[in-house]
Amino acid sequence: SDFKSRLIAILSHDIKSPIQGLFGVIDLLDRGAAKPKELSALMKDLKIKLRGNYEKINDLLHWSTAGLSKDGESNEVYRVQEALDGAVEDMALEISSKSLQLKKGNSSDLKSFGDKKIVRTVLRNLISNAIKFSDEGKAIEVSVREEEKEVLVAVKDQGVGMSDEDLNRIFEKAKMPGTGSAGETGSGIGLAICYDLVKRMGGRMWASSS
Repeated sequence: SDFKSRLIAILSHDIKSPIQGLFGVIDLLDRGAAKPKELSALMKDLKIKLRGNYEKINDLLHWSTAGLSKDGESNEVYRVQEALDGAVEDMALEISSKSLQLKKGNSSDLKSFGDKKIVRTVLRNLISNAIKFSDEGKAIEVSVREEEKEVLVAVKDQGVGMSDEDLNRIFEKAKMPGTGSAGETGSGIGLAICYDLVKRMGGRMWASSS
């Protein structure tokens, strides 16, 4: 279905970047370029990347087999904080690599109805985008709160900001690729697919710049 195709597209997008990092780590080990003191850190990074990709592949298997409703979601009542905590954990290595300060609120009592795995995937992409456009040492804030009978999840970074024109196009599939603060590249398709997924689940997604 179109819904499954979107899920596969966004998770494939998620998996690509860590694989590139894995190649870099393996190349260092293969060439013996890493000093003995660096080996422990490299192996730790390797394990984190492998674990993250393993979980994303499990998500793909989850959505390609049983447990899906006719609309494509595996609906359940879940704690939104759990999805957010999982997304932050998925991006721990990337956050550390830029020495970013992560400020995370806690609203463990707030619940929502939907597919927690999809929400975690969307949040992972939002955090990834915040990391991409954050300079080293800056802060990223993620929070969950209730607002007018809705659960609002926010990801805020200290990037350079965006023009009104770019904000209006940020969720378009045809949006031009962007380059991160450390030269990271990306197609911009992740946010567009996230927007579609959230809308399909009956939610709203928007961006602002100050």
